[in-house]
Amino acid sequence: MPNCQEIAAKAVAKAEVYFRKRQYEQALTACDRAIKTDPNACEAYAYRWLVLGEILAPDEIGRTINPEVESFLATHAESPEVLYEAYWGYMRHPDRTKNVPDSLFKRMLAYPGTDAMLTALLGLAERSQDPREKWAYNRRVIDEFTASGTSHLSWYSGAHQDMLELAKQDRTLVKKADLDKLIERRLQTRLTYLQTTKQAGLSAYMESANYRLDFGIGLDRALEILACAEARLQEKEELEYYKSMGGSVEEADRHLTRLRGKIYVSQGKWRQALRALQVTTPAEYTHLYDRYSETPIEHFYLLGRAEEGLNKLDRAARHYTDAHFAPQPHAAALAGLKRVYKTRHGALKGFKAYLRDVEAEYRKREATEREEIGRLLVQDKMEQKVPNFHLESVDGLPFRLADMRGSV
Repeated sequence: MPNCQEIAAKAVAKAEVYFRKRQYEQALTACDRAIKTDPNACEAYAYRWLVLGEILAPDEIGRTINPEVESFLATHAESPEVLYEAYWGYMRHPDRTKNVPDSLFKRMLAYPGTDAMLTALLGLAERSQDPREKWAYNRRVIDEFTASGTSHLSWYSGAHQDMLELAKQDRTLVKKADLDKLIERRLQTRLTYLQTTKQAGLSAYMESANYRLDFGIGLDRALEILACAEARLQEKEELEYYKSMGGSVEEADRHLTRLRGKIYVSQGKWRQALRALQVTTPAEYTHLYDRYSETPIEHFYLLGRAEEGLNKLDRAARHYTDAHFAPQPHAAALAGLKRVYKTRHGALKGFKAYLRDVEAEYRKREATEREEIGRLLVQDKMEQKVPNFHLESVDGLPFRLADMRGSV
């Protein structure tokens, strides 16, 4: 005969199913049944607060959940598990970590090596407004938790990512040599996590290469990483997962080659950069909205940079013009136009008049391109066939859309 713990565990499992189906009232009933059966079923309290966080108005969450969490802490013997669940109860409030009492953080930090301590460190990092304090909390996560356990692996890897994002804001936080190690460690921990959870690793490789590009360190290593990504993309499991997510090998290759082109631009390898960028012209160019999104505009700028490096100044100026006069101008495109003009004329005298002329030329070209893109878009829509479907008439007679062809 099942004991109280087993009955409570089954009730919690039902609550989880109900929650996923958004059947919140049934989920709450299952949680209450579990708590009544086994008052020590901590997970039941956690699910109850999760459901309440979904169904209550923002201003009601704190008034309802906070007293329950306080009662839970007062009536249960302190343990890392109890503190951990209480933390997530407080976190259901819209203010998240601001709603967690300092006293609870202090108690959680008294249990080294536990989920309670890990979540406390990450919660304190989230709440802090001081980049150096955030850095210190994430540093403690890395120092005190290894990547050996899959239960901690995503958070452990996330601490590396948070530190890299902080370093983008303040480069004085980390030395160059340590930054290189941090990027590499993020790559390895994320690859391990993705492999453990049977996910594709392409995004991890591209992220790592982008970090090296952003910080301007280890660019040859970034190219090696992209080569690893290409090799992994050929593996059967990786390929199947990538396709299951709606991707294609061709699309992935295009992203990798384009990123390689950006790296070549940073290295001043203009010919290799131009070759990589020319074969990866974004498909967005043929859509009026996406034509002016971030990827094509950056692509224009990079093409201009490569052409300028090869002293093809007319082509460089055209690409810089496309990037500068877009609705959201590329930040460095104007500087590119100034360099081209100064190379030709020796100084920037007359540049304002030149800029007016190239803008007028751009507007004419833009209108022509808009018209052509619109024509291609209409043509594409007209060539698409309406999918066939089957219906029943009001009399119950079946008919197909194809049967109506030619009818008025």
